[in-house]
Parts: sequence; C-alpha cells; structure tokens
Amino acid sequence: MTYTQFIPYTDRLDYLAPLANNVAYRWRWKSCWELMRNSAALPVHSVVCCELARISAHLLGLGSFAMDVGALTVFLHTFTEREKIYNLCESLTGARFTTSYTRIGGLSRDLPPGWADQCRKFAKRLSSTSTKPRRC
Repeated sequence: MTYTQFIPYTDRLDYLAPLANNVAYRWRWKSCWELMRNSAALPVHSVVCCELARISAHLLGLGSFAMDVGALTVFLHTFTEREKIYNLCESLTGARFTTSYTRIGGLSRDLPPGWADQCRKFAKRLSSTSTKPRRC
C-alpha cells in the first residue's frame, strides 16, 4: 500500500473527526517531504476543517451528557448543529462522513463558491445561540 492509498483509512480512525485525521496524516508527510504545492489550501484544511471537526465532537459530547442527565432538548439542539456542520463538510468534500479530502501535496478539490461565507454564517449563528441565556 502506498502513502496516498492510505488516506481513506484515516477517515476511519476517529469517526467524530475524519477531516482532522486527514489533515494530520497529510501534514505528517508534508513535514517529511516538504511537498507544499498549494499554499492556498493551508487555512482551509488545517484550521477550518479541524475546527469544524472539533466543534462537532464537542457538540456530541455535550448532547450525550445532557441526555444522560435528562435534558433531551439540549441533545436535539446539539445534533441539529452537528447536522449543519456535516452539510458544510459535504459541500466541501463531496461526502458526509468518510471524506478522503486531503492529498499529499494539496487537496482533492477547491473550495466551492460561497463555502467560506456559509462557514462564517454558521459560526456567527452558533456563537450567538450558544451564549444567549434563555428563560423558562
């Protein structure tokens, strides 16, 4: 098996953050071989994709904890937000779960038009809904 043939396996190492695993594997070989061909891809997969994966994993943890203590509504809200993250990842990579988005030396495809604006809108809305106190 070659180095590039192993990329799909990185999706299956952690089902909560498959994009983060793609990025880590890609950066490992980038640092070994110094193959940075597409410098514009740096912010996309190293920051945005990993942060979306991290937020998604935290939402899952928060939602499952809330359900364990009897707050089913919080669980439903967190999974709604996770679904929005999966929609962003699907529009970026073409797949919802096993993305295989990164390549050694770059990415499998460019950003779709308007994707960065959708990410900003999601982050702004998530930030405003997570900090807003609610009264019963």
